Amino acid sequence: MIKLNNDVCPFCGSSNAHFKKNVHGNLLFECQDCTLQFFSPRKFNKDVYEGEKIQGIYESYHSLRKQPTIWLLELIKTIKNLNFNINDKLILEIGAGDALNYEYLKQNFKISSNNYEILEVDSKSVAAAKKRGITTAYTQFFDESFANQNSDKYDILIITEVIEHQDNLNSFLENAFKILKKDGLIFITTPNRERVFIKIGERTDMPPHHFLRYNKNFFIKNFKNQIQHIGYYFLDHNNLLEYTRLLSKSKFSTRKLWIIFYPLLILKAIFAKLLNYGEGLVVVLKK
Repeated sequence: MIKLNNDVCPFCGSSNAHFKKNVHGNLLFECQDCTLQFFSPRKFNKDVYEGEKIQGIYESYHSLRKQPTIWLLELIKTIKNLNFNINDKLILEIGAGDALNYEYLKQNFKISSNNYEILEVDSKSVAAAKKRGITTAYTQFFDESFANQNSDKYDILIITEVIEHQDNLNSFLENAFKILKKDGLIFITTPNRERVFIKIGERTDMPPHHFLRYNKNFFIKNFKNQIQHIGYYFLDHNNLLEYTRLLSKSKFSTRKLWIIFYPLLILKAIFAKLLNYGEGLVVVLKK
């Protein structure tokens, strides 16, 4: 059995972690105390995003995406269905990319660049976000220094497909709650580690791209007093197309052979619906 050496759980700090599997040379462990799954070692590299090394994924972030993501559509639906009031609230989006979320949220709710700020370390994405009308963009790491300077400032945090990238989840979430006002909300989306046929596209779900893996139980166990909502998002046709193009790019260095993968992804989407195990999670936490 492979043991966790010179490392601890990046959420609860426990060294009581069991080896799960080797994912293309990366060692995945599961904490026996908080249930978080994490890779060890974890080393953040900003060039992954600006250098577009991970199969061209971030290239689209730099050229102003138009198609809404599955997690964005589910986020909008969740806000509407649960009647969360985000109108005229001061919002910070952490890891905003090209501000695609802002583009669609402002079409559905009463928000504007006056009350929507972003934090993003990828300078190319920030340049794209400003083309969408973003005026306040923090081009820095989300850390204790930022949290101390902005304590109790924001009504809402939007953190989509970001927490799986963190090398120190405990510090990240502590800082997130610190900058929230009392009763403020955090909207989170992240891949579901229990999604069906996880091995399809798993190369993007490991270092240096992703460091952590979550399921519903992790949030229920560790945030039972903060959870306002937890649910899944599922693949749809437009996102199936984009996903298969990324797979084609990964395997053959071209997006043009996407049709090879489309039937597999259709089956994946059908099984996910039947089993009610979505591609990712949508979580709302309250301070």
